[in-house]
Amino acid sequence: MENKKILVVDDEKDSATALRLFIEKIGKYEIRVETIGSQAFAAAKQFKPDLMLLDIMMPDVDGGEVANQMKADDETSDIPIVFVSGAITKEEAREQGSIQGGYPIIAKPVLMNEIAEVIGKYIPEKARPSEEYAAPSLNTEQNILSAERRNHTRIQTGGRLSYTCID
Repeated sequence: MENKKILVVDDEKDSATALRLFIEKIGKYEIRVETIGSQAFAAAKQFKPDLMLLDIMMPDVDGGEVANQMKADDETSDIPIVFVSGAITKEEAREQGSIQGGYPIIAKPVLMNEIAEVIGKYIPEKARPSEEYAAPSLNTEQNILSAERRNHTRIQTGGRLSYTCID
């Protein structure tokens, strides 16, 4: 059986690497990482992923534009897209029902159990979140929310984001 394919598109190399590592821990997938947003559509057409994890805020093209290109093309219109973004906090994502522009969204920093759940939804026969990927303790959740607030403030003021990989 051929491995399912996941395309990760994120201009922040550290974020893309963290997502790739999370996905590798969850299961055996063929993973392609694209760090140039304007090349995401072409990468999807060539790679033909079963799922795309797409950053929203990228310097050369907006993730929403990439999603629109994907949906307008017969070859890519059926590929599920999940936005991954630091422009929204986990609290804001929950308030919006974890949907942004009609697409599911995961707020950064991304937790492994969130990635496992998304993969399980779109590639169900492969991803099986286990206790190893269980939700973090309350103390860890509080630390994450605090970091999200700092990162959200940095975005609003034009500052550079730091990315923390939580494993």
